[in-house]
Amino acid sequence: MNSGILLYTMNDTVHMRKKAIELRRLGYSYTDISKKLGISKTSVLNWVRNVRLTESEKIILHKNLKAKMERGRLNASISIRAGKIFKEKIIYETVEKDFPKLLKDPLFMLGIGLYMAHGLQKSNSFQFTNSNPSVIKIMIVWIEKYLNISREMAKYRLFLDISHKNQNCEKFWSRIIGIPYDLFQKTIYIGYVNSKRDKEYKGSLEILITKVDILRRVIAWQKLLMQYYDDMS
Repeated sequence: MNSGILLYTMNDTVHMRKKAIELRRLGYSYTDISKKLGISKTSVLNWVRNVRLTESEKIILHKNLKAKMERGRLNASISIRAGKIFKEKIIYETVEKDFPKLLKDPLFMLGIGLYMAHGLQKSNSFQFTNSNPSVIKIMIVWIEKYLNISREMAKYRLFLDISHKNQNCEKFWSRIIGIPYDLFQKTIYIGYVNSKRDKEYKGSLEILITKVDILRRVIAWQKLLMQYYDDMS
């Protein structure tokens, strides 16, 4: 008996089988019966698989299985959310240490302000779009310095009025950011033919970094900045 294997007498086995059938009729799954009685799932299957359930018992079983699946999805969702919150907390605590020094850096403050105004917040990626070449150049320098992401690692997409389709706008932006235009993602055309645009118009360039931790770091900086000014008021 010290081997850890529980040996049942014949009466014990009969009693366990009856209990398994009873639980099955109450809507328990094979796995739940196995756990509740402390026996193998194979034994449960052998005992109850030929049990014919009434229609009402089938309905109860179906409801229980559905509820179990919903609980599983909920638990998975909670687990994912908990993991996300944990990662965000770690990133927040990490960037918080160096934040007082960054507050004194004009370029850092400018980049945070630009992203708060023109960056996409509710996303899993860092996304910044602007039509001003000077702003785009500043943001690329900011990304390289504070996010430690080289311009070659980012992705770029041009949003362009269709009336400017053949005006080499991709090449213009390529020169601005120093990235070959054939590495850009497919241009998205907007607007209508013959729409009136300023002569200097070259479309809007999107900078995309598909790393969620990068976005979390930027959002943490934004929260710290807002908290800093809230404390001052």
